[in-house]
Amino acid sequence: MTVSPIGLALSATAHADYRWEIGSAYSAGSVDSELKTPNGSTKNDTDTDIYNVGVGYYATPKTTVVAGYKQTNVNNGGDVDSYRVDAKHLWSLSGDGAITAELGYGRTTIKDNDDVDAYLVAGKWYLNKSLSFGLGYENTDWNGYEVNTVSVSSEWFITESFEVSLAYAYENPDDIKVDFGDLGGRSKLEVDTETFTIGALYRF
Repeated sequence: MTVSPIGLALSATAHADYRWEIGSAYSAGSVDSELKTPNGSTKNDTDTDIYNVGVGYYATPKTTVVAGYKQTNVNNGGDVDSYRVDAKHLWSLSGDGAITAELGYGRTTIKDNDDVDAYLVAGKWYLNKSLSFGLGYENTDWNGYEVNTVSVSSEWFITESFEVSLAYAYENPDDIKVDFGDLGGRSKLEVDTETFTIGALYRF
């Protein structure tokens, strides 16, 4: 259960003239699950629609703090609200290149149950002032049940102020083991999730 809102950019072109940035993203997710029991297995596929918005503030020309909100809509199910705060820093390399490091904390609220905490670490490599590639890892923990998410992304600054991005994420949750006793014995639920994201950002 990922809680990642859009990752707002801190690009190699950032400078003191920029103080804010706003972004949004849409993600299409596919959840494949299989319940394995002593009597056989049952597969189920579910689609999700995820909407992200975020606002970033440049604390310094190379450091930004981002607050994000995400709503996940599960087909034939309910909505889930998530919130996150990230801190990012940029280091310039020779030429027009740069690298960034990011740490984030998020929380997903679940009605009539415990909230879910998530922790993110990510990095990006800017080949030049316009193009970057990123890698991220997120760990979600809910009552000892963990979800590990690995993501890859790319960003392209069409202009110095406007950016578009693409990302792919793969979630690998812990298997859920359940003992139904005489009704079904010991069973296991396996889940895999893939998410594709397209986003846009404007800074000013």
